[in-house]
Amino acid sequence: MARQFSINFILIILLVIGVSATAQGLELQRTTLKVDNLTCPSCLNRAEVELKKLPGMVGMAGDWQKGVIIADHGTMVNGETIAKLLTRIGYGAKALQTNAITSKEANYFSKSTAILCGIGGCDNNKKRCGATASAWKELYRRYIKPADK
Repeated sequence: MARQFSINFILIILLVIGVSATAQGLELQRTTLKVDNLTCPSCLNRAEVELKKLPGMVGMAGDWQKGVIIADHGTMVNGETIAKLLTRIGYGAKALQTNAITSKEANYFSKSTAILCGIGGCDNNKKRCGATASAWKELYRRYIKPADK
């Protein structure tokens, strides 16, 4: 009876290890997207903020000058979903290709996203970027207010 318990215990541990390994992103995909209207680094920040909201997103990298975003994600989200999200926030996007990657190859989201520009900080007509009032308030809250304590 003790031997059967030990075998069952070991099987359960192996099952848990296997499930957690999958949850940690061993089944990852990388989607390359062609994205319109990326006029400055702030546009990439805005894309990052929105992509973080999708379940299964792991990280992204991009080149605003070339109009390319590379999104790393789990299998629960696909390139078309990512393209639709980017299009919805004003950056017309098309998924070009999706490939399987390992967790070691993945780009991961940083713990903090640049906030100087970002949401509403671009002026697409004049091809320039400017900080928004909400960004300045956030800077104050993060860096100046804590110093007052």
